[in-house]
Amino acid sequence: MTEVEIKAALTAEQYEDILSGAPPHGYKFICELQERDVYMNGIDRNFMKTDEALRVRRTNNVTLEKKSGYITYKGPKQDDVSMTRREIEVQVRDADAALEVLELLGFHSVLHVIKKRRLYTNGGISLYLDHVESLGYFLELEQMVETGQNYDAALACLFESLRRLNIPESSLERRSYLELLIQKQSES
Repeated sequence: MTEVEIKAALTAEQYEDILSGAPPHGYKFICELQERDVYMNGIDRNFMKTDEALRVRRTNNVTLEKKSGYITYKGPKQDDVSMTRREIEVQVRDADAALEVLELLGFHSVLHVIKKRRLYTNGGISLYLDHVESLGYFLELEQMVETGQNYDAALACLFESLRRLNIPESSLERRSYLELLIQKQSES
């Protein structure tokens, strides 16, 4: 599958406005999540240089009181305006054991990303309101399409949703949370 995604940095006020209002423009609240992502680097290549990502995610669904884990591979970004990339995700019963297997195979952890998120959906579009530790507030809009399928229509829907939420395109952020955290660390 290909994850068609756009992400916007939000001010605390924008975040609170969306959060305190009714579900945004036809979106239905699904759940509140706490996620801890451990990003790994490759054995045979540096994922930062190839624009790929491998992560192990521990998810605590606060709403359903359920924990789960995932291993996710993300391929290079496919265009210059969005964060669209091929994504393969596998659910695992034990994220810590999955992380240990990867480490024993030679992968090593690069950085942890910790976030609280609220998930809303509207048809095939997922809207995430994120508070990322050490980075601030973000909005992500995502839609999955079959790999190889033209994703222009999905991208147009995401931009239309962004406009309906009154978030300017100038707020768009193409860097991943990992890239933003690495940049922040190098500046301090």
